[in-house]
Amino acid sequence: MDIKKYLKDNVMVFELSGKLDVNTSPAVQDEIMVQIEPDCRIIIDMEKCDYVSSAGLRVLMIIAKQMAKVGGFGALVGLQEEIKDVMEMTGFDNLFIIHENIEQALVSVHKEEAI
Repeated sequence: MDIKKYLKDNVMVFELSGKLDVNTSPAVQDEIMVQIEPDCRIIIDMEKCDYVSSAGLRVLMIIAKQMAKVGGFGALVGLQEEIKDVMEMTGFDNLFIIHENIEQALVSVHKEEAI
């Protein structure tokens, strides 16, 4: 798992590449959790993430819950179809807004109230 982060229009964007599984999810959690603060806006770009295990889903849930606690807002972008289907079937699409690309997510996170 490769994790890149950058700031775009005052929104922290995390770009994940590879597999989000039991081996890589702790690093993802550590990297993102330190950026969660009151009223934060975070986008997780998963276009290059080709697999998400239950451990990966758990990390996304932890991140979403922490953002909700501090009044933050998160969006996921670029989900591959299989991953998007799993998220919809498990209700994870209620934790994050899902967009096709960064531009759509940026508009959304600037408009949205805290989750």
